[in-house]
This record gives sequence, structure tokens and C-alpha cells, in this order.
Amino acid sequence: MDGSAEDSSRIKSNTEARDACTSYKIFHFLIFHLSLIFKLINFSIFKLNNRCLNVKLDNLARSASVVGERSVRFEGES
Repeated sequence: MDGSAEDSSRIKSNTEARDACTSYKIFHFLIFHLSLIFKLINFSIFKLNNRCLNVKLDNLARSASVVGERSVRFEGES
């Protein structure tokens, strides 16, 4: 009788340990994949912002060169 109670208690503790380990693995699996998804989202936003910034800088450079050409023309005309 004592052996069967010990076996059932050991089985119960093994089951609890296995359940805790499974929960731990699932938790870390979810955290890892969520962090990976957030990293990809941040990278995409960074690339989009960088692309928008490059377009704005290109437009600024074009407008500066146009203004520079106009000022050279005005200086040359007078």
C-alpha cells in the first residue's frame, strides 16, 4: 500500500513538473515570436521612414538647386 501511494505521488509530481515545463516552453515560444514580430514591424517602419526622409531630402536638394539657379540668373542679369 505504501508503495502505491508513493508511486501515485511521484506520478503526480512528475505530471506537475511536465506541465510546468510545457507552460514555460509555450511562454518562451510566444515571447520569442512576439518579439520577432515587433522587431520586423519596427524594421519596416524604420525603412519606410528612411525612404520618406530620402524623398524629402531629394525634394529639398532639388528645390535648393532650383533656387540656386534662379539666384545665379538674377545676379547674371543685373
